[in-house]
Amino acid sequence: MKVSPTVVRTAAVVVAVAMVMAVAATGLLSERWSTIVDDAAQLVAGTAATVCCFVSARRREGSARHWRVLMGLGMAGWTLGMMMWAFYRSILHTPIPSPSVADIGFFVLPFMAVPALVILANSKPGNTRRIAGRHFWVIALLDCLVIAGTLLSLSWWTALGAVAGSSELHSVLGLVVAASYPLTDFVMLAMMLLLWALGRFPPWARTQSRLLGVGIAMLAISDSLFAYLVYTGTAQIPIIADIGFIAGPAFVALAAVAADDPPEERRRRILGERVHLMIPHALIAAVGTGFVVALLLGWQLDPVAVGICLAIMLVGIVRQMYTLVENSLLIEQLHEAQSELSHRAHHDPLTGLANRNLLQSRIRRAVGADPTTGEPGGLGFAGLLIDLDDFKAINDRYGHQEGDAVLVALGERLRRAVRQSDTIARIGGDEFFILLENHPIPIESVVERVRRECFNDSFVIDGDEVRLGASIGVVTAHPRTGMSAEQLMLWADRAMYSGKRAGKGTTIYTLPDPSAASGPPLR
Repeated sequence: MKVSPTVVRTAAVVVAVAMVMAVAATGLLSERWSTIVDDAAQLVAGTAATVCCFVSARRREGSARHWRVLMGLGMAGWTLGMMMWAFYRSILHTPIPSPSVADIGFFVLPFMAVPALVILANSKPGNTRRIAGRHFWVIALLDCLVIAGTLLSLSWWTALGAVAGSSELHSVLGLVVAASYPLTDFVMLAMMLLLWALGRFPPWARTQSRLLGVGIAMLAISDSLFAYLVYTGTAQIPIIADIGFIAGPAFVALAAVAADDPPEERRRRILGERVHLMIPHALIAAVGTGFVVALLLGWQLDPVAVGICLAIMLVGIVRQMYTLVENSLLIEQLHEAQSELSHRAHHDPLTGLANRNLLQSRIRRAVGADPTTGEPGGLGFAGLLIDLDDFKAINDRYGHQEGDAVLVALGERLRRAVRQSDTIARIGGDEFFILLENHPIPIESVVERVRRECFNDSFVIDGDEVRLGASIGVVTAHPRTGMSAEQLMLWADRAMYSGKRAGKGTTIYTLPDPSAASGPPLR
């Protein structure tokens, strides 16, 4: 089994970080040398991430280059801040002043990482943008609030709450800088989790997004842990707390050099989409469970944390209500679309009349009806096949657009000439078929009314009055004839063409003979 280069590189990074921690954090070295090894490892990791981002960006184009350049700038700023931090800690052996210029470098990372994540998530190879609808963005906003609220709650319970209540901060600027670290970490993590929870990272960037997410998470965890320990009065920060400052940049470097992923299998993609759908609900459940457990154990709850938890649950309720409404509208639209598709499948797109498929279905219903029950076809049925005489001349003289307008107008006249329950179909370019079921009056009266109301009056085309003629083949039958719809239409067709040969504008009546399946004899 072939192992991908990304897996090999990731394993090497994990082993290297573990070795650094084993050397620097286990007491094998003196405190001074442990600090030097720790700072050197952070600088090497940050420099490697910066170089990998910029070098790999040169070999790519479009969004693949843009997010790497942004992450490269972010890691460059972070590495410069780390250089100043290491200079004070490892060389001058004195705490770095706070705030300092190093803080500017550290804050470059979140300001570059957030747009880098958005670019990676909202584009495909070839810079093809994903277009999302209103429903997606509303749900995305609500999910963002859920995820952001969860992380804010966690941050408040740990680092942010400790920083806000610290007595070590003697200036407003110091408080702002100190609070900005967990807040910017919170923003990066919220954006990362939101994009992942919504399944916005494209299939080709699965590995890149995961490695980048691990790197950002490791940096944020160590950053928040460091802030918490400092502002809770911890005398000595354990070196193990810096593991994220080493592993985080290393994973960013792995993301930058990772190759695109192959196309994802459909089953795996669907499973991933279902997991993404469950993330906001799982977070709401976790927050609610934690809130209930805290109440049952009698813990003293911070008012800010309680407010955040209640807001998260409220957003979850709003999200669920909105989803229910949208699902209801979606089902309604689906039914409308199905009705539209069914209508198009059974009706002529030009005239809106029935097409051949619907006509044959109606004829089969009439043929199979029981004559003794009064059901469709109980009084017998008839079919009129109408073929326009010399209609080609109208198309040749006035054009097909005007010819189509005449066909539409004729369809309207046919509707007025027969009952609403009768079926009128357009079965060819200038051929129409009328199916009369349970007709109580003689068929000759119906034919006479069709000719009078549809063909006595002229049609106006470009200011000219044009008269149409028609040859009609009429077939009358009773239910249970033992003939198919196609055979009955063939009888009507033969009758109509025998009339055309007799001089056009004629009506030919025929009664089908089931034994003569090929149709009536030619005249």
